[in-house]
Amino acid sequence: MKLKTKYILFVVVLHLVFLGLSYLVLESNKIIFIVSEVLVIISAVISIALYRQLVEPLVYLKEGINAINDRDFNVKFLPTGKKETDELIDVYNQMMDALREERTKQEEQHFFLEKLIHTSPTGIVILDYDGNLKQINPKAEEILGANPEVLLAQFEPLKPGESKTIRIGSLHTYKVQKSHFIDRGFPRMFVMIEEVTAEIFEAEKECLWQSDQNDGA
Repeated sequence: MKLKTKYILFVVVLHLVFLGLSYLVLESNKIIFIVSEVLVIISAVISIALYRQLVEPLVYLKEGINAINDRDFNVKFLPTGKKETDELIDVYNQMMDALREERTKQEEQHFFLEKLIHTSPTGIVILDYDGNLKQINPKAEEILGANPEVLLAQFEPLKPGESKTIRIGSLHTYKVQKSHFIDRGFPRMFVMIEEVTAEIFEAEKECLWQSDQNDGA
């Protein structure tokens, strides 16, 4: 049972009891009966006024919760002139301003990141939570061709932070690095693919050879 329903039920029962008691003294003392009726009316008026003061903040809270659930951060309330309600409205309006500013910042950062990924000279492939292809930028499309899922399967064994060098076709060598970022509290993987020139490729081979020699020693 809702709080306002309990309040209405309590007030109605209470005043019905008062009315019943006042009728008991109707025959014996009409003055007391009239006074009691006036008191019941005054009590009813006060109860209605209190009901409005108690319910009004709850109405604002419910509307505010609905606005937050709908992610509509433009909903703001005007002051009512009542101290308790206005304090609640002031806190709510400040919270909505903060949420709206935060959402604007996130949208700006998201737009900047999308533009950066789209124009990046490095191939970038973003996976979903299950490791499937979610987003691919034009450079990665150019490198991987029409069926990127086939080549992406080769990168699946890589752990975050690991990299490997692969050859696509007969002329181009690419360095593939797997990493991750946190999205809504969960890690999501992405793959960066950049072309390796002959000089860099030979330098990496030399570093790898020296590392093997040191390990053997």
